[in-house]
Amino acid sequence: MKKISRILLINPPQVSKGKFLDGYQGTRPVLPALGLAYIAACLEKQNYKVEIFDGMVENATASEIAVCTHGYDLVGITSTTFQVKISYQVLEEIRKENPVIPIVIGGPHVSCLPFEPLEKGLADFCVVGEGEEALLSIINAIEKNIDLTSLIGVAYKLNGQIYPAKYSGMIKDINSLPLPARHLLPIKKYRTSAIRTRKYPATSMITSRGCPMQCNFCFNQLPYRKNVRFISAEKIVEEMTQLVTKYGAKEIHFWDDNFLVNKPRIDRLFAIMQSKKMKISFDCEGTINSFDPEVLKKIKKIGCYSVSYGIESVNQRILDLMGKKTSIEQIRLVVKETKKLGLDVRGYFLFGFPTETKEDVLETINFSKELKLTDATFSLFVPLPGTKAYEMVKDEPEFMKDYWDKIILSEISFPKPPLVYHPRSISEIDLLCLHRLALRKFYLQPRQILNKLSRSLKSYRVFKESLKGLRSLIKG
Repeated sequence: MKKISRILLINPPQVSKGKFLDGYQGTRPVLPALGLAYIAACLEKQNYKVEIFDGMVENATASEIAVCTHGYDLVGITSTTFQVKISYQVLEEIRKENPVIPIVIGGPHVSCLPFEPLEKGLADFCVVGEGEEALLSIINAIEKNIDLTSLIGVAYKLNGQIYPAKYSGMIKDINSLPLPARHLLPIKKYRTSAIRTRKYPATSMITSRGCPMQCNFCFNQLPYRKNVRFISAEKIVEEMTQLVTKYGAKEIHFWDDNFLVNKPRIDRLFAIMQSKKMKISFDCEGTINSFDPEVLKKIKKIGCYSVSYGIESVNQRILDLMGKKTSIEQIRLVVKETKKLGLDVRGYFLFGFPTETKEDVLETINFSKELKLTDATFSLFVPLPGTKAYEMVKDEPEFMKDYWDKIILSEISFPKPPLVYHPRSISEIDLLCLHRLALRKFYLQPRQILNKLSRSLKSYRVFKESLKGLRSLIKG
């Protein structure tokens, strides 16, 4: 019987000597690793001693992290497709430094490709789906020497043989989870985007898992993300209260894929906050299809100042190919009505989708200006394993196969060559030029300049971030 007492959870290091490893040093926010904090909270509830290393803010090389694993009984690491190359580098070093320690890897990338880290010999267990219950079951199996075939949502390697996961690990009742263990995170080292923050200190929350929209390019298509599950209004208020009283938060960014979709929950949240005379500045994400003026009126009364919508394109053919289930007129109406209610609106746009042409992208760029959005984010399409969009392009010559093994991707909002994918009708250099053109045409509008100048006069952080953004626009 092996006792598991100390556990180290790792968010892979993306910073060295204060600079991001992928070279992008612009206006990137650095947000708390809430996924690991939820897992840590569940482990602490079972009396395990847990620590979190968050490589988004800590300066340490892969080999330095490996040395630190001595004294722990188990290591867990997370992975996204964009940075899984770094996760694997860390695990390679851990295997050299501490070859007998059990290693668990999770995250959206390996949920799609669970055999990959096992075949590489980098992990003993791969969580397919959500990690809270899966990691506890792994620990229980190790401690009690239980037959590993009983594990749910876990692929594993035993005696050189790989065993697939039984189903995807999905927590049915996320409301039963304890609040994330923020006390294990370096809270003061995180920063939100100054451009989208009104009051400081600001932090983030996640109050649901999954999204009903199922866009073809999004990892929400994965089995464990298809069913949308919600944290109750009561528990949202409990966490908000903790953020205000314990961490001094004056603003919260809700990073749910669609905070607005559950109207009864919004009604209940509104009622509770009204009864407590509670109001705090916040913004949230929504979808065009979730628009409801009554919902927006209520969240504005309790502190919401901005809503972000995934608009993506102005071409109906491309929208249909993406699986967006929205129309151009619907987009226009929702943005107009949201602004009429006195809320800021950010639009997300996606360029370079399969079959998209240069003319399609130019039309979308002009559309972003026409909507008179408060802010806009322009990203390039990156095919994610497990999505329908990935299946569309995986055999095209314009797609960089197994790109996650070759490059660390910068934020897709600030891409640089080489590109993972570009449509046949648009060359790589043309697509990059179109992306830079979108940023310039949108943010160098007189209205945008005046808006950022006005906010810069009130906030040095906004001034500094706007200056960085302007420098990026000029340099191209």
